[in-house]
Order: sequence, then structure tokens, then C-alpha cells
Amino acid sequence: MKRLLLMAGMIFTMLSILQAQTVNYTITKDDPSKPGDLIVNLDLLQMDFFAPFASSSLNLGIWGYYEFAGIGGLDYTFRRSYLLFSQFEDRNAKPNVDLEIGGHYQLLGKTLGKKKKARISLKQQGDITYYITPEATRYRKLDVRGGAIVKRNVVENPLTDAYIPYNNKGIYAGLSSTGYFNILIHAEGFGNRSNSGGSQVFLDLLLMPANGAGALLNNNLPIGWRGGWRVFGAFPKSESGKGSGFAADIQLGMRPYTGFYILTSVGFTIAKKSF
Repeated sequence: MKRLLLMAGMIFTMLSILQAQTVNYTITKDDPSKPGDLIVNLDLLQMDFFAPFASSSLNLGIWGYYEFAGIGGLDYTFRRSYLLFSQFEDRNAKPNVDLEIGGHYQLLGKTLGKKKKARISLKQQGDITYYITPEATRYRKLDVRGGAIVKRNVVENPLTDAYIPYNNKGIYAGLSSTGYFNILIHAEGFGNRSNSGGSQVFLDLLLMPANGAGALLNNNLPIGWRGGWRVFGAFPKSESGKGSGFAADIQLGMRPYTGFYILTSVGFTIAKKSF
């Protein structure tokens, strides 16, 4: 028993030493100033939950930006449900559809004086992933944003028990803060490695005076709000050494007429182009 414990202790000590070994590396690029002009993100699993629950859905979609560097850009979102919970009760219920077209204007933009650590994976052996965390320069910008919204949902008609589609139309306006980083290294024994991306937080007011469902919705307020956090791939392969990247979208807020909602999405950045 003592030998077993001794061997286990020796193996644990060796693994600890191995993981603690210093990896020599050289930073070959640390430049967050050239994100792609066109960003396209694919939603593979987007979940939109709100009241009544039967109107909630799982969706596919795309969202992203077209940037005019230093000025602003265009924003777009399109999503369509592939699973609508009301279809368990009414197979003829129409899918949910979200469409947003808008733009943003840059108020401020600067390279931050303080660098932050960026996690770069080196190698995976079994359940252990070896990585380093060099400090990377960050660029952040503040935008004012706004645009148009068309949202098609369904609501139950109490006279027929069928779910009927309706469109809510309106506008959104708010602020967003977007940050970028892009760092490439050469690590001895591991070769070239990199990490890069973009992240955004935003807060919007929603105004939707056109309520297509009328009295069938419990909430009659045409005003709401939303806040969110997004991450996405931001730099072309020529700048970052990486192709597609991870994308996510998390939101919560109060929509006009339907009230509180939570939205989560995971997918991939499928296009990062500079022109």
C-alpha cells in the first residue's frame, strides 16, 4: 500500500513539473487595428424564450456587420425557427421570423493602454491542454446604433385554439461597446499559434407601435429594452492565421407586448473579409 501511494505521489509530482515547465515564445504580431470589414456569423442553435411559452422557438440564422473603418457600419440579423413549441399543439403554426436592419456610428475609438491576457492553446495530451497567456493589446470603440425590427410570432386564438401569426414592427436605438484583439506567437517546440476575436456589449431601447396581434397579447406597452453580449471571429485569416471562429449571442430584456425574454445562441463565424 505504501509503495502504491509513493508511486502515485511521484507520478503526480512529475505531471505537476511537466505542466509548470516554461515555454519560450516570441510575439510575432500584436495588432487589433485591422478587423474584417464584413463579418458573417451563423446561428446553429439559437433559443428564444418568452411568454407565452408556446410562442418560444429554436432558430437558425445569420447576424453580423459591415464596417466602414473609423466611421461606422451596417448591422443585420435574420433568424427563422425550425422548432416552434406551439407546433406540438398546432402543426400548422407558422414559424417565427426575426429581421433587423440597422447601422452604427462610431463616437470613440482607441487602443487601450493596459494589455490583457489572451489564452493560446499549445497542445492537448489526453485530458490535459497546455496553454500560455501572453498579454495582448486591445482596441475598443463606442458606437451609437439604431435600426428597424420586424418580428413575426404566433399567439393562440382562444376562440379556435389555433395559433395565428402576427407581425410586430418598430425601431431600436442604443449604444454598443466593441473590443478587438489579435495576437500571434511562435512557441518553441509548438510552432505558430494565435488567438483573436471581437466582443460586444449593447443596450437598446425598443419602440414597436405596430402590434399585429391586438388584444390577444396581455401586455399593451409598445416600449421595451434589451441588453446583450456577443463574441465573434473578427480578423481575416491573412491577419490572424485562423479561419472560422466561435460565435455566441446572449440577450435579455423586455419586448413590447410580450414582456420578458431570454435569448441565447451558439454558432460560428463563417466569413471575415476585408475589402
